[in-house]
Amino acid sequence: MTPPLNIVRQLLETQMLSQIDADYQANVKSGNMIDNLADRVNFQIVSEATELSRQLSSREAVQSMVSSDSGPSLQKIVDNSKPIKTEIVHLIGNEQSPWVAAVLRNAATTRAGKPFKHEWVMIMEFDSQDRISTLKVYPDSHNLLAHSSDL
Repeated sequence: MTPPLNIVRQLLETQMLSQIDADYQANVKSGNMIDNLADRVNFQIVSEATELSRQLSSREAVQSMVSSDSGPSLQKIVDNSKPIKTEIVHLIGNEQSPWVAAVLRNAATTRAGKPFKHEWVMIMEFDSQDRISTLKVYPDSHNLLAHSSDL
């Protein structure tokens, strides 16, 4: 079942900041999304853009993807020396259901000096050990690719 929603909210906030700022990511010792994935997780980035789409089935594969430098990433796009705003717009679910959906938003400045606003959706299913067994990410792929082309 789903852990308390305040815990889910903390996981999401940590993940959003870690995706943007490598220094923040390096200082997070625990409580990030990777630490809370089940060993056999159904992980998907669902996108019209094939270069963003992913489907992985293990925590190790997700960790490898996150630590690699391939493809567009928020750390490459966003200038983390400028103000960054992260927001959990909606968190839908409760502790009695294994499913939680989140609508997330970032506002920042790109490395090219342009305003960056990104909204996306994450859907999570938790197993009986409060681990994420399914994680589906639906990014605004057109926005990400448009800003990636500025780099």
